[in-house]
Amino acid sequence: MVGVTSSSVGPSFGIVYTVKNEARLLPDALKWHRTLGAQRFYVFLDGTTDSMRDWLDKQRDVMVRESVPPDEVRDAPGFSKKLAKGWGSFIDARKNLNAWVAARLALKDGIAWLAMIDPDELLLPDPSGGVDPIAMQSLLAGQEPDVAQVLLPNCDVLPDGAARAYPFAHRHFQARFPALEAAWRTSRKALSVVSNPLKVARYDQWYWDKALGRDLPRRLFHPETGEAIPAGYFLSYSSHKSILRTRLARGWLPTIHHWKKGDGEGETVKAKRAKMLHFDFTDAESYLHKFGQRRGNREERPVHFAARRAIGDIALDCNEADARRFFDECLTVSDPARIAHLVKRGVALDLPQVERFFVGEGGAA
Repeated sequence: MVGVTSSSVGPSFGIVYTVKNEARLLPDALKWHRTLGAQRFYVFLDGTTDSMRDWLDKQRDVMVRESVPPDEVRDAPGFSKKLAKGWGSFIDARKNLNAWVAARLALKDGIAWLAMIDPDELLLPDPSGGVDPIAMQSLLAGQEPDVAQVLLPNCDVLPDGAARAYPFAHRHFQARFPALEAAWRTSRKALSVVSNPLKVARYDQWYWDKALGRDLPRRLFHPETGEAIPAGYFLSYSSHKSILRTRLARGWLPTIHHWKKGDGEGETVKAKRAKMLHFDFTDAESYLHKFGQRRGNREERPVHFAARRAIGDIALDCNEADARRFFDECLTVSDPARIAHLVKRGVALDLPQVERFFVGEGGAA
């Protein structure tokens, strides 16, 4: 790897990934983040069997290795003992330990900030601007010295079903509604404790039906039985991803989507404008690929999230034709007039610079 040079715009930043067979996404993800000014990538391979390792070994700004086993990290905090029990079964446990190791490496490498994201996610520091280092570095340089973590809300892609040469070449994403979400989380909290996941999912659909009505982007139906699958506004996670200041990393513990303050110093703030774009399902191939990787390890499928589990069950248990039809009919918003309506209503974000970057640049080099 090459040495980190100081930036004339702002502090340096890097990204940590834990990946499994992401040759379709990772090259373009790295190209996007390099354009934003990322100077280091810490890539932990988690059972990868594709050609990704050979490609990564040739990238001068990438550190690549296999997921870190717990017994290799002798000085990890107490949380690693808990993670060790699930390390062989749960990818999230491996992600957390990999991120903890990456934060230490980044500090040694002179990286000021470290983003903990997945290969299907892109940082967008300024939704109204272009794709260049200025907005990203300004976001980080503008943080007070005692800020240890910046949270960026995830915005899921709204696939339209059109064929694309590049998986990230989309422009429409679900908006976020902080006030509605706060009321939703508060109202469902007690229900989540005393009710089973299916009842919680029914509540989610009832709440978001009341909140958005006909503007709820998608409704789900099982492709074989025709039964309605209760689902609210979010089909993936409804929280944030984070960027951590490495000099304050000591005492902070990674928890999949963000870092939790243990006995560390510093505070967490939410980004005012920046987003995390989540390309959860971009087309039928990505949908089948994502859940196909979890075949044979159903423990990694989210029992607590009934809608998400149902989406995964269809990909794994239905025949391929029915699974593809489910994606086309339920997970896409293919009517241009419908998309335009959702944009007008503020339910969908129109971010043409994302599509333009990949189509205009021709994807990864």
